[in-house]
Amino acid sequence: MPYTTDIMGRSNSLRQSMTLKNLFDITCSQGERPASHWLEGEQDRLYTYGDLRQKSLDYAAYLAQQLGENNKGRFVAIQQETCKEWFPLFWGLIMAGYNALLLDANLSDEMTGHMLKEAGAVGVITHRKHLIDKGYVQVLSEDLFKAPAAPAGFEPTFADSVALCTSGTTATSRIFVYDEEAICHQVLNSELLYNANRRIISGEPERSLAFLPFHHIFGFMVNLLWSNFIGFETVFIKDRAPETILGTSRRFKITFLCAVPLLANSLSVSLNKK
Repeated sequence: MPYTTDIMGRSNSLRQSMTLKNLFDITCSQGERPASHWLEGEQDRLYTYGDLRQKSLDYAAYLAQQLGENNKGRFVAIQQETCKEWFPLFWGLIMAGYNALLLDANLSDEMTGHMLKEAGAVGVITHRKHLIDKGYVQVLSEDLFKAPAAPAGFEPTFADSVALCTSGTTATSRIFVYDEEAICHQVLNSELLYNANRRIISGEPERSLAFLPFHHIFGFMVNLLWSNFIGFETVFIKDRAPETILGTSRRFKITFLCAVPLLANSLSVSLNKK
């Protein structure tokens, strides 16, 4: 069945409590609604928002055990390429009671250690083991993705901050911290777009391509937070090759693409060749 989103209703509900907990609850409020699509071989796979809620809870229980009670309220880095597990990875960390530091998955060991120190972080969730100070807890994402179901008595304790980093292309990368109210204000920009241009946000079902890196402020705020808040279905790709993007977009009938000019140029070249 097609789902529509009450953009104004969701926005007003978020204003009543500008917290990450309320943002998560609103985002996952329609549990049966499709949330994420990807290909396994030639087979289409799907997570609903109910699936993502449960996975976030499962990851939260696992991370609370791995990171420890004494570290709650501290920053823990997420260093993972954009993937279908990114939503429950991020929300699982927040629900476990740890603030999130978003790092580029391609950072060197030296730079990873530097950013962890600058943020006062206690650990990192990473796709590969780093040669960094042994004082940092390292949780391998492949282990997290196999986390068992959360125990029946597990209660999430939501953290309240997210730290994002500049790219460092002009100078040393800098860290900026957004508290939960600031993040909610960013998500409410979707309401501004809804009121200004219904061609961008209409409340009707849309499918968004997960092209931008989720650790980047643009990808994080738009593709992860408010795209899910307004009920978009996110489609994940195995790589960023133009052929993959075109093929996936055609197969899943992408209607929303948030990207940078370089992508538009690459797609244009690929299309003109055919």
